[in-house]
Amino acid sequence: MNRNTNKQQNPFKKPRTSGNEIPLPTNDRLENIIFSLPISFPSAMMPARIPELYYKMKNKLYPDYFYFSILALGNKLCSSIRTNEDKNLESLYTKKAFFMLKQETDIKNPLYLWACLILLAHYGYVTDNIGHRTLVSMASSSVRVSKIYQLDLSRIEKMKYTEEELEFKRRVFWLFYNFDILKITFTGSFPTIQNRDIVVKLPTNDFWWRYGGKCKEDHPELMLWNNIANNINMDHHPKEKYKNLVKTILLHGKITLFARRRWIAKDYKPHKDFGQLIRLIDNLNDYSNNIVIPNQVNFQRIKETHEKYENTLRMTIDIESQILNYVFNQMYNSMKIVLYQSEIVRVKERHISPERIVSAKNIITECAEKQIDNLHNFNKTLPPNHSEDVASSWTLLSGVVFLNLMGIKPSGKKLNVPSKLKLLTDEYKNMGTRSGLFVVYPMFLKRLSNIIRKAHTENKKYRMIFNNMKKFSISKSDVNPWLVSKYGSYFTILCCLERSFSTLKVNEYLDIDESIISIINTALNSGIQNNTGNVISGKEHQNLLIENGNNTHDNNTHDIQILSRNLNTDVPSKTNYELYNKYSELLEKSLPNSAQNYLFQHMVDLYSSKIVKDVLNNPVNSQNNFGVSLGTYSIPAIPNNPGIQKSYKINYEIYIKYSQLLEKSHPKSTENHFFKHMVDSYLNKVINDILENPVNSRNNVETSFSITDTSYNSNGFRKGIEDERRYDI
Repeated sequence: MNRNTNKQQNPFKKPRTSGNEIPLPTNDRLENIIFSLPISFPSAMMPARIPELYYKMKNKLYPDYFYFSILALGNKLCSSIRTNEDKNLESLYTKKAFFMLKQETDIKNPLYLWACLILLAHYGYVTDNIGHRTLVSMASSSVRVSKIYQLDLSRIEKMKYTEEELEFKRRVFWLFYNFDILKITFTGSFPTIQNRDIVVKLPTNDFWWRYGGKCKEDHPELMLWNNIANNINMDHHPKEKYKNLVKTILLHGKITLFARRRWIAKDYKPHKDFGQLIRLIDNLNDYSNNIVIPNQVNFQRIKETHEKYENTLRMTIDIESQILNYVFNQMYNSMKIVLYQSEIVRVKERHISPERIVSAKNIITECAEKQIDNLHNFNKTLPPNHSEDVASSWTLLSGVVFLNLMGIKPSGKKLNVPSKLKLLTDEYKNMGTRSGLFVVYPMFLKRLSNIIRKAHTENKKYRMIFNNMKKFSISKSDVNPWLVSKYGSYFTILCCLERSFSTLKVNEYLDIDESIISIINTALNSGIQNNTGNVISGKEHQNLLIENGNNTHDNNTHDIQILSRNLNTDVPSKTNYELYNKYSELLEKSLPNSAQNYLFQHMVDLYSSKIVKDVLNNPVNSQNNFGVSLGTYSIPAIPNNPGIQKSYKINYEIYIKYSQLLEKSHPKSTENHFFKHMVDSYLNKVINDILENPVNSRNNVETSFSITDTSYNSNGFRKGIEDERRYDI
C-alpha cells in the first residue's frame, strides 16, 4: 500500500464547521501524517495508539486543541520540500491549537498535557520564545495540579481507571519528563518535579500498545497489524524500546544536573565529587552494555525500508525501532561528552589531575567523531521530512569539541578536523530548511569560534609557559585551554556568554598570577651576557615550582615549567637581588597558606641562595654591584679556600657578624630576609665543621661548645626521620 500524497491534486478538504476558514487534510494526507509521526517524533508519540489516533483524528473526535496540535506537528511530514504555503498552514494550525488550549479549563486531562507537549515539539522547528515559555508554564501547571507524577502511588487511582488508561497517563508523564530534562539542559532551569517524588511505572508492551487494542476503522493495513498485536504471544513481540528511552532520559538528567552543579558548589568535597563521577561512569557503562550495544542502528535497513514501504504502516513499524536505536547511540555520545567535558573545566583550587584531563579529551573527541558520522549517515538514509531532530540537536556538543580541535592533530588518530567540522555545518544548513533550531547552530558555532580565536591570540604573550600545558595536551600543538561550559550546557547563560565557560587564559588555567608573569618577563629581558657563574639556566627555571609527586586531588601547587628549553639567559648578581626583592614583597602580601605563598617563599629561598653564592664567590658584589641598601652594611670578606683547621674559625666569625647585622636590620626589610638566610647558612657550616672535626670546638678558646664523644650514627638518624615522616599527618 504505497501512497504518494505529493501527487494528490487536492490534499485538503473544506472545513466541517461553518465560519472556519482553516483547510483540513484529506483522509489520505491525514493517514500520511499519522503513520509518519512516530518516525520523526518518537518521543512526542510515545502515548499514541495508531488505530485509535487515526480513527479519532479522521472523525474529529478529539478536542480541537488536540486535533490542531497534531496537524501543526505533522503537516511538515507530508512533503520533502516545505513551501511557504505549508509554513502558513502550520502557523494557522498552531494558533488555533494554542488559542483553544488557553481557553481550556480542565488542565488535569492528560490530553491537555499531551497537546501542550506536541506543540512544544513543533516549537522546536520555529522561533517563538514567548509561545514556548507559555506552553512550558501550561504543561508544568497541568503536572502539578493533576499530580500525574505520583500516578502509581494511590490505590484509588488504580481503582478509578482501567489499566489502558493508566498506561496512557504513564506515557504522557514520561513524555513530559523528557521535555523537562531538555528544558533544564537548554535553559538552565530547575526540574519541575524532583526524581525522588516521582512514582510512575515505566512504559511496557510497546508493540501491543502502539498497534493493539480496539480498531474501529475499516482500514486493511491497520486491521492486519492490530490483529497481529492482539493475538500473538507477548514473547514474540519486538523488543520494548520506550522503557529504554525513559531510562535514557533519566540517566541524561542525572548527568546534566551533576555537570551543572559540579563546579558551583561552595562546599567542594573532592572525595564526594569523585564518588559521584565514578557512579555515573558505571551507569554509562551499564547503559552501553544493556541498551546501546544490543541496539545498534542499521542505516542500510532504514534506507531500504523507506524506499520499499514509503507512506505505509509497515514503514513505521520497521523504521521506528531503528530510529530509537539511533536516539540511544546519539544520546550515549552526548552523555559521555557532557560528563567528561566537566573534567576539563578549570576552577581555582579545584584541580583535576593532568592524566584525567588528557583521558577526558580523548574520550570526548572519539564521541564527537561518532556523533557527527551518525548524523551524516542518518540524514543520507531518510528524506528531510522524515528526519529525527531531538537527538540530532545534541550534536552541537560535538561541534564545540571540534572547534577546540582546530589546529590540533590528536596523536595516533587519522582525523581531518576541518573536514569533519564542515560536514557537521553542512548538515545543519540542510536541516535548517525545516527547523529554525539548525539555522541558529552554525551562527552559534561561529560565535564560539571567534571567542576561541581571540583567546588563542591573547595567549601568545604567555609563550614562556606553554611547556606547562603539555601535560594537559593530546598533541604537541595542544597548548591552549579548551572551551568548555562550566554548567554542562552551552545555552545556560543567554547573556554574558563568555562567563559560562571555563577559563581560556593559559596563566589562569595554570594558576599563575600576572605578577609572576611580569617577574618572568623581567628575568627573560635582563639578558646580560656576563658573570657566567651566576647564569640561571632553562633547567633551573623549569623547576621553580615543585609539585607533589603523588599528584593527588588536593590543592597542591602544580608543577610549572616557566621557560622554554632553549632559554639561556645570563642573570648577574644585581638581577638576582632585584628578583629576590620582588618575590619578598609578593611574599609579604600573599595569604599565609595559599598556593601563591608557597610559590613566593620558594622563590625567595631560591634567589636568596643565588645571592649567597654571589657573596661567597665575590663578596664585593654585596657592596658595589647591588646598588641597594646593602652597601650601608659592613659585609664580611671571605678568604678563598681556607684550610680545614681555619675553616671552623672563619665560618664562626662570619656567622657572628651576620647575626649582629641581622639584629640591626629592620624586621620586615629585604636586608633582614637576606641576613637571616646568611645566618642560617653559616650556622649550618659551623655545625658541619663540628661534625667533621669535633676538635675544633674544644681547642678554640673563643667558643664554649661541649661536645660529647659519641659516634655519628647516620642510619639511626635516617630511621628517625623516616619514623617522623610516617607519623607526620
